[in-house]
Amino acid sequence: MYSFWGYTPHFEIYIAESLLGIAVPLAEAIKETCEDDYERLRHYFGGLTPDDLPFRIYITPGREGARHSSCGDTGLYCDAFGANDGVLMRYLVVAEADEVFMDSQGRGWLCDCSNGEGLSRVLATDAYPDVFGFFTAGCWLNSPRTDFVSQVDGSDGNPDSTGCSALFLNYLRAQLGFSWPQIVQVGAYLPPDKQFPSLANTYANLTGRTDAFDSFYSLVTRRFPYGVQAELPTDNPFPINPDLLFYARSAGIGQLYATNLAGDIGLLNTYTNWRTTWTLIVPMHFSRARHSDVLFYNADAGLGELYSTNGLGELNPIVRRYTDWRTSWSIIVAGSFTGNEFSDLLFYSRAAGIGEFYRVDKQGSLTLLASHTDWLTTWSQIVAGNFSRSDSTDLLFYESADGVLECWTVDGYGNVAFLHSTPTSHSWNIILPLNATGTPFSDLLLYDSAQGIGELVTSDGEGGLRHVRSYAGWRTNWSVILSPSFGQLLFYSAESGVAQFYEIDPQGAMTLRRTYEDWRTDWSLVHTGNFVDHV
Repeated sequence: MYSFWGYTPHFEIYIAESLLGIAVPLAEAIKETCEDDYERLRHYFGGLTPDDLPFRIYITPGREGARHSSCGDTGLYCDAFGANDGVLMRYLVVAEADEVFMDSQGRGWLCDCSNGEGLSRVLATDAYPDVFGFFTAGCWLNSPRTDFVSQVDGSDGNPDSTGCSALFLNYLRAQLGFSWPQIVQVGAYLPPDKQFPSLANTYANLTGRTDAFDSFYSLVTRRFPYGVQAELPTDNPFPINPDLLFYARSAGIGQLYATNLAGDIGLLNTYTNWRTTWTLIVPMHFSRARHSDVLFYNADAGLGELYSTNGLGELNPIVRRYTDWRTSWSIIVAGSFTGNEFSDLLFYSRAAGIGEFYRVDKQGSLTLLASHTDWLTTWSQIVAGNFSRSDSTDLLFYESADGVLECWTVDGYGNVAFLHSTPTSHSWNIILPLNATGTPFSDLLLYDSAQGIGELVTSDGEGGLRHVRSYAGWRTNWSVILSPSFGQLLFYSAESGVAQFYEIDPQGAMTLRRTYEDWRTDWSLVHTGNFVDHV
C-alpha cells in the first residue's frame, strides 16, 4: 500500500506505508528537481510531451533499482535502498522517465531492449554523474565483445549488451562530439524503415557512414586490449586519442607515434620536410573519415594548411591552403560549437582582443559564425571541454594575472555566455582537459611549474569546478602534459628530454608506467590524436 505524499505539475509522489517514517527526505529530494529533469528530457527529445501524464513516482522498499510495467507506463517504482540517498532517487526517476519519452517518441529506442536500456542509463548519468553502481561497460569489455551495435539484444537485463550500448552512446557523445539531443532525436531506425532499430542506424543517421561497430571497436580496443581484464569504473572512458604528433620547429621535423596504456610508443611516420615556421598545430575533425585531421598555422605569413590522415599514420595530400589569415592569432581551439559532426574553430588574437568562431565543412571551407572584438587581451589559455549540459562544446578562459578560471557556454551561432568563475591561488602554466574521473563532464589537470605542483579538478556540470586531488613535488620543467587516453598521462620536458607515462585513477592517484630519458629536446609542439586504426 502507498500513501500520497505530494505533487508537482508533472509528477505525483507516493511513499510505501512501510517507509513513511524514513522516506520523506527521498520524496523531498525528488520533488526538488523532478520538474527540471522533466524539462531537460523534453529538450533531449525535441520538446516532446509524453502520453498519460502526470508521472506517478512510488518509493518502495528494495535495493535493486527501478521499474515500470511497460515502456509507456508513467507509474514508476523506485527502490529506496537505504532510504538515505536522495540523489540516487533522482537518478532512478530520470532512468525510468526517459523510457516513457522513448516510447512516446517512437523512433526505435526500445526500453526493454539493449539500445533503450543503454540510453536510459547514460541520460540518467548525465543528470546525476555522482551516482555509481549501475555501470556495465566493463562487463562488455570483459566478455566476448559481441556486436550489440549492429544488432539489438531483446533484453534490458543483460549487462554485456547494456554495457556495449552505454559505451557506444558515450562514444557518440564524448568521442565524436554529438549532443544528446542530436543522438536521441535521430533515433535508431533508418528512414523510412521502422522494423530493425540499432545503434548502427543511429550512427549512420548522424555520420552518413556504415562503419559503426568497426570504428568503435578498433578505437576501444586500442585502450582496452581484448583478452586483458579491463578495470573500468564508468561507462565513459572517452575521448581516446592514443596517438601522438611531434613537431620540431628548428629542424622542420614531424613524427607520428602510436602509444598504449603501458607507455610503449611505436613510430608510425617521420616527415623531414615540414616548414620550420609553424606557430600552431591543431588536431581536429573536418572530413568524414574517422581519423584526426590536422590544421597548421604560420603566424608570420598568415598562412594555414589543412590535412586529413589516412588511418595508417600518414598525412594525405593537402586539402586546403589559406593565405589571408591574420598574423596575430595566439590560440586556435577546435570544438563542436555548432553541434554538427565536424570540428568548428575558435581563433583568438591576444594582441587585438578579438575572438572569431568559424564553421568548417568537409571541403575545408571556413564560414564565419561570429566575431567578438571586445575580448580581454590577457587570456593566456583557452580550453575546450564539456563543463555544462550545453549542446555545444564549452570554453574555459584563464587569465594568469588574476588566477581565475572562467567557464563560458557557446551556442550554435558562436555567441558566448558566462557560466561560472573559479578563483585559484596559483599561476597555472598548463591547463589540460582530460577524462580521469569518468563522469560526463570534463576534468582539468592544472600545473604550476614555478612551484612544482599540480591539481586535479572536475566540473560539476554547471560550470563550477570541484577539487579532486592536489600534487606536490613535481618537476618544475615539464613543458607538455597530455592525456592520450582515459586514465593516462604523458609528461615531457624539452629541457631534459625526459618523458614519463602515468596511469591515473578516478580519485587522481597516479602510477608511473614508463620513463624515457632520451627524447629529443627540440620538440616544440606535441599533440594527441587518432591517426591509426590498429597497431
